[in-house]
Amino acid sequence: MAMPAAVVSAIVLTNPGKGIRIADLISTYDILCEEITLRGGILATLEKETPAVISRTVKYFSKNFVRASRKNGFIEVVSQPREYLELSFYRNQIIHRFVTESIVAVALAAECPGEVETCSRATILKHVAFLSQLFKFEFIYEDDSLESNFDKVVSYLETRELVVQESDGVLRL
Repeated sequence: MAMPAAVVSAIVLTNPGKGIRIADLISTYDILCEEITLRGGILATLEKETPAVISRTVKYFSKNFVRASRKNGFIEVVSQPREYLELSFYRNQIIHRFVTESIVAVALAAECPGEVETCSRATILKHVAFLSQLFKFEFIYEDDSLESNFDKVVSYLETRELVVQESDGVLRL
């Protein structure tokens, strides 16, 4: 279950030292919530309207981590190490929804840079195996086999029209 604090902290932490406009935070919040639900996640919130969720969450964060400027609708993160770690705790509550997909995306980017539009499924799977092993103590993966998880991600990427898996085992971007 994704808490609003987790979603907001993930967004705020992607703008270190720069801050973010409240209007941008609201639109990015909606996009990230949609991505979480597309992956089977559930959002925990009492409010129905995004601005109310954002307002309540920013008010909660204002006690420790976030400075809000009401004049220009802008917030910024306090960049003290302790506060950053606490915000990271919230962000890490949702990151697992994107790990397997991210590992496949990194493998695709490594094997198919720039103008190259096709990649061998076997080669991508080899990169995914390496990265999964590298991060095995950082993330918890689904109980299925590596190949089964890989196939799920590729199917998901196909439904999003990001890749096409051809019959000969080639992935086309």
